Amino acid sequence: MTNQILHIYRRVSTDQQEEDGYGLETQLNAGKDVAENLGFDYKLWDEGAQSSTKSDLQNRPVLTELLQAVDEGEVEHLYAYNQDRLSRNNVSWYFIGSKLIGAKVKLYAERNTVPKDLSNSQDAFMFGILREVSVLEQSQRMSRLSAGKLGRVKSGKWHGGPTVYGYKIDSDGFLKKDPKEAKWIKFIFEQYVAGRSVDEISLELFKSGVLTRRKKTQWSGATIRNVISTTNHYAGFYYYTHGESNETVRVDCDPIVGKRLFNKARKLFAERSYNAKGRIKDTNLKHPTLLKDFLVCGHCGTRFGQKVYAAQYRSHYYCRANEKNQKIFEQKKKIKCKPRLQSMKIETADEVVWNAIIDVIENSHLFKETVKNELLASNNYALSSEEIIKTKRQIKKLQKQVHQADDLIIGAKAMSKLEKTEGESERLRLFYEEQREKWLEELKAKQQQLLNAEGNKKWIDWVSEFERRLADLRNKELAFDVKKSFVTEVIETIEVHNTTVGELDLRLKFKLPYVGDRLVYKDRSKKKKVYDVENGIRTLSVSDRGSVEEKK
Repeated sequence: MTNQILHIYRRVSTDQQEEDGYGLETQLNAGKDVAENLGFDYKLWDEGAQSSTKSDLQNRPVLTELLQAVDEGEVEHLYAYNQDRLSRNNVSWYFIGSKLIGAKVKLYAERNTVPKDLSNSQDAFMFGILREVSVLEQSQRMSRLSAGKLGRVKSGKWHGGPTVYGYKIDSDGFLKKDPKEAKWIKFIFEQYVAGRSVDEISLELFKSGVLTRRKKTQWSGATIRNVISTTNHYAGFYYYTHGESNETVRVDCDPIVGKRLFNKARKLFAERSYNAKGRIKDTNLKHPTLLKDFLVCGHCGTRFGQKVYAAQYRSHYYCRANEKNQKIFEQKKKIKCKPRLQSMKIETADEVVWNAIIDVIENSHLFKETVKNELLASNNYALSSEEIIKTKRQIKKLQKQVHQADDLIIGAKAMSKLEKTEGESERLRLFYEEQREKWLEELKAKQQQLLNAEGNKKWIDWVSEFERRLADLRNKELAFDVKKSFVTEVIETIEVHNTTVGELDLRLKFKLPYVGDRLVYKDRSKKKKVYDVENGIRTLSVSDRGSVEEKK
């Protein structure tokens, strides 16, 4: 019977068991003994350290593959040291059991050469009972562990798992301040309250050679924001919610930051977050509009705001210079906007600008040619305009970081020469050089990505949709999101200027020279006419009353 194969499945529950070799070798050796006593060859299915409590088996790829082999009739003899190696979850147990019973698999356990023959109704019945017992035992075990965890928390001990940065666990299980890490947590709070930005704090941590918990050389902005805005532990307490009972317990711990500094940083974070990107307190954000993101004052450069009062049937775009000046106390910093722009009705401006854009696009040979070429070309490297802006921003940031690293490396080398032995300066130099290489590699990748995108004319998937719908762009029923997307792809900015009393000049700046472009035929006598597209200009001037003028 040497052609028979005993399929040995082994698994342990934790990484610690896997690292220590506890359980895995025992399971394999027992399975090999059974195979030898039966005169079988064996095949090992090694899951390693994985939990068996999940019902969907997504964390059990080896078992999933094994069950596939069972379905295909490739497994007749299966070994598992005990049944809970296969599963302790009720749902997955029924799934696994039905697979094994359906394929009439013979199941071996421990060092027993007599299998449970699942084609036999009595063995299948006993298998089901043992399966239920295993699930019940696991449920009870998990309940005990969960209750024990809640008990530890109520006594002031750490509930388990990695601690937050700045803390460690003492020999009694309590959360205690880690002096080395706590120093930098306090540094982050102090610098933030002093007015430093998240990026500036990240740079200072890098200069000081401070590693994150995952041994990364760069602290991300999200990590620093979480330290300031999310983690309560640093003020001397935190809340733990028990999963089964949903009971919430407050646990005291060593404070790292004084309450005054902690509260000041939290308040400042909330203010900065609200005011980021020029957010303003009015009803604007409830009412999406077509042009607000593009409108800029032609006299002072201030971004426009909008006010919508639906109950009073009033809505308008307006220059925010005066609004900003009310928040600036020093006269020299005030925004000078002369002549002061009047506001304009949102509905009227949206309609005038939209019609002007469609007039240009419908008559633009460059737009049509670009669409045609894009549909024929590969779109593998296409990026949206937002993605291109984001990529350019990332490139600029990476270039700045590489230059900063260069300066730091030079400084560290100079300091290292003054030291008689290899000390802190040499360690920092190596630290900076390692991170510089990472930034440089990422920079090259981003530059290539941008090059590929611009080589594909910076267009994205929406071009095929608009080719089909060019004739429908004037449709009054066209969805707002479609219109906004189209404006975003063709318009860069709209500058607003005063002309005469009661009239404004809206200067539309297109992303490409669509305005007044034309076809230039090389030889009209040929049957297949060959032509070039002669670019037009990028700027079109539109009165908020509807008249249009091309601007050089």
